[in-house]
Amino acid sequence: MKRARNGTSRGALVVSVLFSCGTAVLGLATAFCAPPKPSDFYAYYTRLDYDDHNNAGQYADLIVKLGTKGRFVFCREFGYLPYWQPSGTKYFVDRLLPVTGDGPPERPDAINKCSYVRLIESSPDRIRQRSFQPLKYEIY
Repeated sequence: MKRARNGTSRGALVVSVLFSCGTAVLGLATAFCAPPKPSDFYAYYTRLDYDDHNNAGQYADLIVKLGTKGRFVFCREFGYLPYWQPSGTKYFVDRLLPVTGDGPPERPDAINKCSYVRLIESSPDRIRQRSFQPLKYEIY
């Protein structure tokens, strides 16, 4: 075999190049075949720190996480009226219809007897939720 200028054979040079290309191809194949990274757009049930005298279950609140931008929170404390929380500040969504009941204005259903939130669908592309807040709540 003929030697290259630096003292290595051409065969060794070809093997070295093929090995380098093989490593690059293996790296690309691993990158494309690896499981996807977890999405930073997801929803989950939790129990936020709010004393409701044990009127609700362990996972009574819903949080929709939007990566590092913030989160939408549907919690018992505000009768499941969602708020946007980009950091420590809360920006409440306006009510479309006035709601009255036996509780304070921010939570018209005092013990959330008729108010709830449900996660209908959660995928990396879309999250669907359903919340219910009665328009008028009266105790008979």
